[in-house]
Amino acid sequence: MKKLLILTAMVILGLGIQNITAQASYAVKSAKLTVAGTSSLHEWESNAGKVLITGQLAVNNNTIAKNGNFEVKVPVKSIKSAKGKIMDNKTYDALKAEEYPNIRFLLTDLSYKSTSDKSGQLTATGNLTIAGATRSETLTMTCTLAGNDLTIKGSKKLKMTDFKVDPPTALLGTLKTGDDITINFEVVMTNQTADTVN
Repeated sequence: MKKLLILTAMVILGLGIQNITAQASYAVKSAKLTVAGTSSLHEWESNAGKVLITGQLAVNNNTIAKNGNFEVKVPVKSIKSAKGKIMDNKTYDALKAEEYPNIRFLLTDLSYKSTSDKSGQLTATGNLTIAGATRSETLTMTCTLAGNDLTIKGSKKLKMTDFKVDPPTALLGTLKTGDDITINFEVVMTNQTADTVN
């Protein structure tokens, strides 16, 4: 899957590591985002080929907080399914890709609960915009530190109609997608200044 990943986060180390005050730079090592759902004929899954993330996070003494604006953007036309161009184009039409080319999530609040010295649970609340409609949504994610890598995983169930999106249809209406979808994502951030922090 083609990926264009942009993420820079300035992090003060403290997750599972004591007595460290140096500032470290974390950047994306890998990222995945999929959208899964059902239809009248079969289950389906689409992959996002581009995930654009900008912003800063601060991690200190087993806490994680946002530092300024933090935004995730997914270009609608980077979303591809195994069902081919016809279904993809139906999806783009439903999401009004020409008028609203990006799905956006702007973080407004972030909290962290440690479950061990190197892992915990992140709860992120923000404004999710799909097809021009914006709703406040809360995401629950796991966060794990292993070596120089910080891995964030999560999923979110949504209804397309909550964003005024009509579920796509194909084959003269004989194939109808369900209203419920699940967004799954995983982001791995790696410490860019590990050699200078000991």
